[in-house]
Amino acid sequence: MKLTEKIMKNSNTVYMILLLIGVSVLGIFSYATYIFYQIVQGTTLIGWTYLVAAPNLFAILLILMLLFVGKEQAANEVADFLGGN
Repeated sequence: MKLTEKIMKNSNTVYMILLLIGVSVLGIFSYATYIFYQIVQGTTLIGWTYLVAAPNLFAILLILMLLFVGKEQAANEVADFLGGN
């Protein structure tokens, strides 16, 4: 069985894994941004907070994409990406 077929067969699992990755990144980096901001508040390093918070934007975009696109299309995109098409 080809990789593309395996991914399409397990589209619910792929969808849940992608959603879990998005929520995990959002949670971890939100907390990291909060801690970093508390440490550097009042110093010249305050601008670096945006760099630490950048993965939050990625996570929000990933979650929104998954919610709007749906399970089948998300699994199809992952299969195309990993399958080399």
